Amino acid sequence: MARFDFVESTARAYQYSWANRHEILALAAPALTFKILSLLIALNFLSDLSILRQNLLIIPAYYFEGWVIIGIMARAVWPVGRSAEEEAGMRQYIQAGAIAYVLIKLMLSFIMGMTLAEQMNLDAGEQSPAPSGAMLLLLLAIIGFLIWSFRFLWLYVPLGLGYSAQSFLLVFKGFQSSFYMMGVWLLTLMPIGLILLMFSGVLNIIFPQTEGVPLTTPYINMLSIVQAFLDFVMSLVASLGMAFGIHSVMSGESRKPRR
Repeated sequence: MARFDFVESTARAYQYSWANRHEILALAAPALTFKILSLLIALNFLSDLSILRQNLLIIPAYYFEGWVIIGIMARAVWPVGRSAEEEAGMRQYIQAGAIAYVLIKLMLSFIMGMTLAEQMNLDAGEQSPAPSGAMLLLLLAIIGFLIWSFRFLWLYVPLGLGYSAQSFLLVFKGFQSSFYMMGVWLLTLMPIGLILLMFSGVLNIIFPQTEGVPLTTPYINMLSIVQAFLDFVMSLVASLGMAFGIHSVMSGESRKPRR
């Protein structure tokens, strides 16, 4: 079973991001600007479209974002001083990882769209069937499958590092391997989620919202900008944490005795 120290990997990700914040911000500024503009156009001019269709129009922004994140991630893991052939190979790995990043984003947007549609049907008055023993067993099976398949959401990480999807899935085939990856994700999600809640509270003070009334356009736009920035930060830190952990397993570093 593949295992790694997810706390150490996440801590290294935070440390690397903070130590190189100026370089990262310079690299990420164009991608972030492009993503924010794409989101604002989708929200203000294409709001009648479904979430999936909106995300289809944001594919270029996702690709640009994925390219930047995976490029930072690859250079954080692999040492400098590579040859021209190694640099060319790394660009191919980054491109493959960016494509996988876009596909995963689209898959998540599809799932989110289906979930919101189901929630809207329930809000419209459709009665959900009463839970039975068979439904509870099915729910447990679905939860188990989601935990096991959690690794697929990070397939772009090994691809961006130059590892094949087959070798990654072979090494991380154990059920418990997903818990280490979920540990990195949770340690990234919780602090950034708290920051998002703080910003939303500040925005509620600046743009007061009336209960039962649709959210105002300025509030939605400002919250979308904050969400886009924090989503990039979370994706970057989580990707770095996954990269450090996955690389330690794939390269054999996690099995080396500590001194």
